[in-house]
Amino acid sequence: MSRTLEYRALVSIVAARLGVGGSAAAAPTGSIDPAVEAAASTRPALAEAGPATTQRASVATAERRQADLTIVGQFIEHLQKSDAVGAAARAAILQMWQERRPEEDPQAIMTAAVAIMSEPYRLAAEAVDGGRSAEAVKLLEPLLTAPDFHLSAHAAVLAARALVEDDRVEEARKVLEGIASKRDEVAARTLLGPETLFLLGYCQLAGLEYETAEETLKDFERRFPEAPDQYRLPVRQMLQELAARQPEGLGDVSDLMGYAGRHLKHARTDRPVQTRQERAVELLAKLIEDAEQREQQQQQQAGKCKDCGGKGCPKCRNSGQPQGNQESRRGAERSVLPGGQGRIGDLHPSARARPGEEWGKMRPEERERVLQALRQSFPSRYRQLVEQYYRQLAKEE
Repeated sequence: MSRTLEYRALVSIVAARLGVGGSAAAAPTGSIDPAVEAAASTRPALAEAGPATTQRASVATAERRQADLTIVGQFIEHLQKSDAVGAAARAAILQMWQERRPEEDPQAIMTAAVAIMSEPYRLAAEAVDGGRSAEAVKLLEPLLTAPDFHLSAHAAVLAARALVEDDRVEEARKVLEGIASKRDEVAARTLLGPETLFLLGYCQLAGLEYETAEETLKDFERRFPEAPDQYRLPVRQMLQELAARQPEGLGDVSDLMGYAGRHLKHARTDRPVQTRQERAVELLAKLIEDAEQREQQQQQQAGKCKDCGGKGCPKCRNSGQPQGNQESRRGAERSVLPGGQGRIGDLHPSARARPGEEWGKMRPEERERVLQALRQSFPSRYRQLVEQYYRQLAKEE
């Protein structure tokens, strides 16, 4: 990319992102020319799994499933002995457990059991599924301090998910930090561990705490190497982008503006927001000044060109450009991940990576991609079982 195009990139990208409601988070991916977008980001390709890797993954998945079923079984046993759960609810949960199918997801069973255990939780889960995040948060607030550990833990993670959906990332982080402090108990007694750390890392990245987010996401990989793809693949992507981040570059400018835009959306104009706005302006001014200096240097070098006398030729046009293998800096046209719910999909060619480009920008359509699998709190069969239980309960009352 020429120095002139690099300079245009700085101005064009910022102008495009400020042009939609003044928020960097709102700019659609296709609103910037690909050549200009190339100045800002890249998405590294992920390695394709071979047959041996696939076989090992299948064995690990089976082992993980068995371990998950053991945790669910212990949870069901706990509920059968709990005085906090009514007899009808205990019977419905036990029947659901005994009639489970071999291929059914252990997490779905556990979530459905919690929904039978607590009607406010069920209503909140349905509100999240229906896009009514604020309503879900209100329903879940009293459950955060419930005496039953399983209920309070599930309520906390669902509340955090709803808060993220509602662009209230800082509030979500506070809820998640409370449950993350009990991470060993969460991992031993529930299946919420992967989702908890995934959402916490996501919130930290959204809060521009890059080092803290990286630690959390690496902790996720250490603790849950066989986590479901819906968490594992976004975590891998975020870590790759963090590793390629260029501090104080154009990516940081966009992230700072996105942070400020999200807070302004909720009418928050406190000092932290103002500080990040000011920092974005400072960085942008420095980047533009650097680009102008490079442009001047290129023009001066072109004027000294013996071949054309400064009129312009391939030699002087290429002067000042970085040498080396330019192709190695390009992102992949398409991810090579296997298909399924966790597929990342098309990637655009570009020149620099920055954290949040794919998963941390919090544009509605990209956040949808991250949280798509999370919204389905109940697969259809368990949704029917939960609704059947509450209909029967209403008849008896």
